[in-house]
Amino acid sequence: MRGLTELKEGHVFVRDNERFFVVDINRPLNQVVLQNVRTEKRDYVELPHLYQAVADGRLTYVQSATGQAADAPVVALTDTVLSELSKAEFSFRLRAVKEVERLLSEGHPACQAYEQCSYLEPEPSSATVRCASARTVRRWYSQYRRKGQQALVPGHSRKGRTKSELTLVQEELIRKVVHDNSEKAHLSIKDLCTKTNLQLTMQSSDPNAIRPISYARVRSVVVGLPWVVRHAHKFEPKLRRAITSFGVDSYKVQWPFERVEMDYCKLPVIALFGKSGKPVEVWSSVAIDVATGHLLAAEVFTRPPNGTDALQTFQRACYGMEEAEFERAAIKNRLRVTGAISEVVVDNGSEFRNGSFTQLATLGVKVTFAPSYSPYRKPFVERAIGALKAFVGSLPGSTVNHADRSVTDPEQGVHHACVTVDDLQAYINGFIFDDYALRTIGRHAITTCLLGESAGLTPTDRMTSKLASFTPAPPPSQEAFRLARMVRHQRSLQKAGIEFETLHYSSAELRDLYNEIGVSTRSRVVPDKLDIYVDPIDVRTIHVVHPITKQRLPAHLKYDLPFAMTYEHFREARDFARSHFKSESSMAITQAFHIRVMGAVEELERDAKSSRTAKKARRSSAAFIEKAKAATSQPSLEQTAIQPEVPALPLLQPTLAISSLKPAQRHRRPGK
Repeated sequence: MRGLTELKEGHVFVRDNERFFVVDINRPLNQVVLQNVRTEKRDYVELPHLYQAVADGRLTYVQSATGQAADAPVVALTDTVLSELSKAEFSFRLRAVKEVERLLSEGHPACQAYEQCSYLEPEPSSATVRCASARTVRRWYSQYRRKGQQALVPGHSRKGRTKSELTLVQEELIRKVVHDNSEKAHLSIKDLCTKTNLQLTMQSSDPNAIRPISYARVRSVVVGLPWVVRHAHKFEPKLRRAITSFGVDSYKVQWPFERVEMDYCKLPVIALFGKSGKPVEVWSSVAIDVATGHLLAAEVFTRPPNGTDALQTFQRACYGMEEAEFERAAIKNRLRVTGAISEVVVDNGSEFRNGSFTQLATLGVKVTFAPSYSPYRKPFVERAIGALKAFVGSLPGSTVNHADRSVTDPEQGVHHACVTVDDLQAYINGFIFDDYALRTIGRHAITTCLLGESAGLTPTDRMTSKLASFTPAPPPSQEAFRLARMVRHQRSLQKAGIEFETLHYSSAELRDLYNEIGVSTRSRVVPDKLDIYVDPIDVRTIHVVHPITKQRLPAHLKYDLPFAMTYEHFREARDFARSHFKSESSMAITQAFHIRVMGAVEELERDAKSSRTAKKARRSSAAFIEKAKAATSQPSLEQTAIQPEVPALPLLQPTLAISSLKPAQRHRRPGK
């Protein structure tokens, strides 16, 4: 036995099945305080008595902190009550723990030691032993350090215990009870076992003959459930219900364009708009495919998106990018996919809850509105928006406040802004195809319905593999999209045509219709107001529904516009043309549209200012040149000084008649 100076607090002594550890050392009195691990009783022991007990064999001094000496016999392997499977499991656990101790003693980090020991293969024996994960090895080692070898003995594995087997009917009953109680705030396995046995008793005609299902059998079935169902209890009730819904068959998606999620966000960057370079805030509307995780579209706007912008994003998601757009953005991964979208999942924002966006139902598209304040209902698009914000936040003009992430810094963005809106759209397109589409996104990382996927794949790999065995339906035509986004209104028919939003529309078909039904009629067949359909992004043409034949009659605007405009942009351009050009011609409105809407006002003002400055500079230059010429024509002072004196010539005094002189006339200021 070592001396008292080598004895430290925490050293362990073993006697039969009892263990004692040193709590305190009193050096002046030459005593130690031993505490019983099981009863927590403390005893004061003299050092000579402790030496004598160790020498007689009544106490065994343990040098290891785990409670087992290095040469301690494995008592569990000699236990006749344990089954062969339990002994094999115990041997495997003990070997894993010893391997962890060896790696830790060599200086390996604990995480690496647990990870390496998780790859240990069980020794070949008659009983099959399952491999363990790094987390399980860490739990074994923690229990071994606290309780010794006895903690590694598997529980519920004594001889004579019968192992019940579940039938397919009982397994289906357990799964049904789990699904029926998924709305509960908390559902433990014990409660699940009770509910399952209750259902089993109610279904049987003879309750006494029914053998209840054990807790272990119910737990084994729950462990075999998908990840989204097993781990649903780790989240809040609302989130638990959402994650549980991902595991049902109705949410599983197999093919591209079967379900698409859409949302919009404000980008943390300040961009330059128009030729003048005006700093503006930007928003983005995003559409992503659920089956593959591929970003189908990400459109940039200089205002919060409305229903028309959402329709444009949906149309871009159906048609994809053109080759010219790929070339402009210098995209290498040019994956152009087109198809008809079957279902779109959106939130309850005003950009989706409007008549323009809900017209997608006419194209055979199912619009699903997620519950309010439930972003977890759209996990794909929320993760894509997060990645898009992180990318845009790294560009010049970013408004990200690194000191406080919850507050933006627009002044910093305006100071460093140098990216135009068009360039920002090209950068985002490059990020979609050359970065986000090549990221490995696992099914757990995005919490999606891609159950059964063994390894994480990139969206490009998923889309390519899916399209190899599946051909999507062709997208609707451009005319179909134009007709779908038309919103229905009611207006009265006048002799000059139809007035909508202070704009007058007329055509030969409307004149014939007016001659047929008149301004207003009291007939029950023909209503007072007619149904008209208006395109929100094209002000040039509307459709008037014939009240009897239900045929759509086109009506055109009196202005000949070269391209489509929204009603808001047209009114803004028309008012600008009235105030600045004093004209309402088609050419004036078109020029006003370029100036006012496209952001060229500051450019024109700068050109005018520069022209005025140039004129002033030319006038100053001309005056300077005239002065220089005048100065060169007069003799200088030096030349005047050296000139010889010339005698003055006598002045001739002309004789003038007094009658030839006229009095000077005085000009007076006229009276008021």
